[in-house]
Amino acid sequence: MRILVTNIGRRIYFAKFLIDLKKKIKNCKIYLADDNLSISALKIKGVISLKIPKVKDGNKIYLREVKKIIKNKKISLLIPCTNYDLNILSLNINKIEKIGCHLMVSRNDLIKKCLDKKKLYDMSIKYNFYSPKFFKNLNEAKKSKSKFFIKKLRKGHSSIDQEIIKKLKKKDFEKKYIIQEYIDGDELHLDILNDHNGKFISHCLKKKISMRFGETDIAKVTHDVKLKKLSKNLSKNLKHIGNLDCDIIYDKTKKIPYIIDINPRFGGGYPFTHLSGNNFLGKYIFNFMGKKFKEKKKYNKIFSKGISII
Repeated sequence: MRILVTNIGRRIYFAKFLIDLKKKIKNCKIYLADDNLSISALKIKGVISLKIPKVKDGNKIYLREVKKIIKNKKISLLIPCTNYDLNILSLNINKIEKIGCHLMVSRNDLIKKCLDKKKLYDMSIKYNFYSPKFFKNLNEAKKSKSKFFIKKLRKGHSSIDQEIIKKLKKKDFEKKYIIQEYIDGDELHLDILNDHNGKFISHCLKKKISMRFGETDIAKVTHDVKLKKLSKNLSKNLKHIGNLDCDIIYDKTKKIPYIIDINPRFGGGYPFTHLSGNNFLGKYIFNFMGKKFKEKKKYNKIFSKGISII
């Protein structure tokens, strides 16, 4: 088994998880690729570092180099770490798999729906999931009795620029921003794992306790029957490949889970899933190899990125 992870970035924890997993797989090699060879993740002992072009430098250049690595290193599994990778790789799944490499990448139409807030809302409504209401313009939002929030751009992979705005002055605001109903409640995070055929394997629910720079810093791993059902329904309807990173706001009054954001890949909240004994990397890879993966799950424990606190 030879695994290639593209655009690993600052995800040192991801590299360490793979190193631990490597010990359980015979003749396994881990290749970590990024456009910057000086990052810490590439210097961890036990991995092989590779340089790849930035996706922004041109899709053709990026794709050509990735395919070259796959052929030369005989890569059997590719795991992308960013949304930029997802788009270009999802458009070339068949071409890459023809040279003997499986991609932990969902189909392109699903990726586009997940990464566009309006399309995500439309998809949620189609499958009878709850999602914050969209307002067509500022006047409609102001006339509603609901609180609402403004977010820059319809497409994005971070909530760091999100804010609640009470007074709006620009007439052309709706051209640059999306306007959604504001849901007050507990911030939850779901990791939903499907196999390489898009079938449900497992899920992990976490309650966010502390955030830093737009990512979860401390979280409690927990369990809820309603959220487990939601996970299975999302898996069944979306048929994603690998992990689905899903942000939820749970309205305690209405007892409704609202889907806020979805990334069809391993996201910033995955370390808490992994540390709780839900080794999705191991589960997916062993399932792909036709083997069973043993694990010990820990519920109702609080984790920070790296250690168990309570």
